Amino acid sequence: MPLLNYNNTVYYISQKGLFLYMTEKVKKLSPRHAVVDRAACVACGTCEDVCPRGAIAIYRGQYAKVQEERCVGCGICAGECPASIIKVEVRA
Repeated sequence: MPLLNYNNTVYYISQKGLFLYMTEKVKKLSPRHAVVDRAACVACGTCEDVCPRGAIAIYRGQYAKVQEERCVGCGICAGECPASIIKVEVRA
């Protein structure tokens, strides 16, 4: 997607690049993060695949683990989880 600055220079930003830029801005405003019910997680890897920030990884093939410092609380993982065991909560 081309963007123009005030000098009429065109920059091309991929959709994912723009999303990552915007999520950094949202992270500063949003006190939310994803929380996984480890006991109910089936470690399918769907959340790991859809997370745009790479904040989720399957831990030892047992459950999804969220890296809170990378998570922006967008909720994509919660929406895609087939077991519906991921919730987005306010950071403590």
